[in-house]
Amino acid sequence: MAEATPTRVFVYGTLKRGFPNHPLLVACASPFVGAASTAAPASLVIGPYSVPFLLPTSSSSSSSGRVVSGELYAPSPAALAELDAFEGTHIGVYERRPITVVADGSGEVVEAEAYFAHPSYAEALWRRCGGEAAEIGEYTADHANRKGIAMAASPQQQGQGSQGGSGGGGWSPEQFWSLLDKADRRFARVRDLPLLGRQEPDAFAKAFRAYTQLWRMQQEHRHRLLEAGLRRWQVGEIAARIAHLYYAQYQRTADTALLSEAFVFYHAVLDRAYFLDADHHLTPAKHLRFLARFLLVALLLARRAHTVPRLAADIRALLDDSKKSFQEAEYKEWKHVVQEILRFLRADSPFMNMRPLRYSYAFDLPPDKLPTVPPTVKKRGLVLSDAILCSYYPNEVKFTDLSIDVFRMLQCLEWEPCGSFALNNGYSAHDESGQNQPNLLKDLRDAALPPNPLKTNLNRPSVTHFLTVLATKCEELPSNGIMLIYLSAAGEMGTSGCCPDTGEKIVSNFSKFDISSTSHTSSKEDKEPCLWLGCRETEGSNCIYPGDLIPFTRRPLFLVIDSSISYAFKAVYSWH
Repeated sequence: MAEATPTRVFVYGTLKRGFPNHPLLVACASPFVGAASTAAPASLVIGPYSVPFLLPTSSSSSSSGRVVSGELYAPSPAALAELDAFEGTHIGVYERRPITVVADGSGEVVEAEAYFAHPSYAEALWRRCGGEAAEIGEYTADHANRKGIAMAASPQQQGQGSQGGSGGGGWSPEQFWSLLDKADRRFARVRDLPLLGRQEPDAFAKAFRAYTQLWRMQQEHRHRLLEAGLRRWQVGEIAARIAHLYYAQYQRTADTALLSEAFVFYHAVLDRAYFLDADHHLTPAKHLRFLARFLLVALLLARRAHTVPRLAADIRALLDDSKKSFQEAEYKEWKHVVQEILRFLRADSPFMNMRPLRYSYAFDLPPDKLPTVPPTVKKRGLVLSDAILCSYYPNEVKFTDLSIDVFRMLQCLEWEPCGSFALNNGYSAHDESGQNQPNLLKDLRDAALPPNPLKTNLNRPSVTHFLTVLATKCEELPSNGIMLIYLSAAGEMGTSGCCPDTGEKIVSNFSKFDISSTSHTSSKEDKEPCLWLGCRETEGSNCIYPGDLIPFTRRPLFLVIDSSISYAFKAVYSWH
C-alpha cells in the first residue's frame, strides 16, 4: 500500500524563517521544502499588530491580487494539529484551505494548503485595510517590526549570523561575560521594582537593551563563545530573562503584544531543551519557576489546546522526579502549586473551545458599529485608563496570585492581539458625507488602537491595602481617565436586607457619620451590607462597605461588584 503524500503547508507571514513564530515550526519538526510563490495572484493584507492575512478569493473578488511569496513546509499530522491550534482554526481566526503554489527555481507546481482569514470577517477586513491598494506581495521584516516597541532578535534567528561571526574584528569573549554580569545586575533591579507607585522609567529599557545585546552577541559569535565556556543552559537563561522582561512590562503597560513576545522566547527555551544540560547549575526550584511563569503566559494567551497541558504535565513530572532535592516544607509548597494548577485548569476547561474573552474582530462587531456614547460624555473625552481587580474568597480557585474570576475579567478588558481594530473618535457610522471617515490604512496601525487599561491585581488584600491602592491609583489617574473597580468577594447582607431604600439609608448614614463616635462599631441594629476581605471574626476591619468608596467618586468610577449583595453598592451611584 502506497504511503499517503504528506500535506504541504505554504506559510507567508510570521512562521517564515527569520520571523518571530518560526520556532513553532522548528519545534514540531516540520521539514523545510523550499521557497515558493502562489501560482495565481492572491490578496495578502496586513491587519492589526502587523499580522498578515491571506484572504479567500470571494472576499476580494473585485481585486486582481498579487503573486504572494512564502515558504513551503511538510509537517506531520501531529505538527499540522499544532499549527491549526496556533492559528486558531478552532475559534474561527484562520481557516486552512487548498492553494496552488510554484516552487522557486524548479518551477514545479505543488498542491498545498495555507491559512486564510476566516470567511466570517475576511471581506470586512479587506475593506477596512483599504482594499486593493493595501495588498502586498511579500510579508517582510519591516511589517513584522511595526509593533511600537524595539523587539529582541527572535530565537529562530539564532545561528544564522554565527557562521561568519567568529572572525569579528575587535571582539572578545570577555566582552560577553562583562555584559552578562551587568545585565544580571540590571535584571535584579527590574525584578525587584514594585508594580505600584512611581517607576524608574529607564530601568526596564536598560535591562532589555543589555539582554538584547547579549542575545545578538551569542548569535554572531556562537562558536567562539562555546570555546570560551558558554553552555546551552546559559543561552536558555538569557532567553528566559528576555521573556520575563517582556511579561513584566506587559504587567505595567497592558500591551498584549509584549505578552506574545514573552511566549515566543519561553517557547524557544522549552522546545530547544536549553536547560537539559544544566545539571547542578539549574536547581529544580528554579526550573519549576520557569515552567510556572511560562504556564501563566500561556494561560493569558489562551494556549489551552497543547501548550498549557504540556506545561502542567512537565511541572508535575519535574516535581515528582526532584522530590529528594527539596526540603520537606519546600516540597509541600510546590505540591500545593501543582494542586492549584489542576483546580484552575478544571475550572477553566468549559472555556477551552469557546471564543476569546478579549474583544475579537472575528466575533464582535467592528468598533465603528458599536453603540456610541452620549455626546456629553464624548465631549469630555473620558477613557477607561485604569482598573483594580480584587478577589477574596476563603477557598477560591487560583494560580499564583491570579484567581479564576480576575483571570477572566482581565481578558475582558483587553483587545485580542490578532483580531482588533482601531476606534476613530471622529467617525460616525451614520455619517454619509464621508468627511469624517477615517483613513483606514492609518487606523490599522497598532499605535492608533485604544490602549488597554492598566490593571492592578489584588489577590486577598486587606481592607487597608485595598483602600491604599485605590487612593494611589485615583491620585495618578489622568484628568480624562475612568477607574474601573472589580470586587469579587463573599457578602454579608446586614440587617437592612434587600429593600429598595437600602442605598438611601447607606448614603444617609454616611452623611451623618461622626468619626469621633464609637457607637457604629457595635451596633447590630444598623448593620450595613458589606464585602468580606478577611476572616469574619473581626467585622469592621475586614469589611468593605459601600460608604468606603464614596470619597473616591470625585473621579469617574465604573464599579463591577461580583457578589450576592451587589445591590447595596448602588448607593455609591446615588451619592455621586
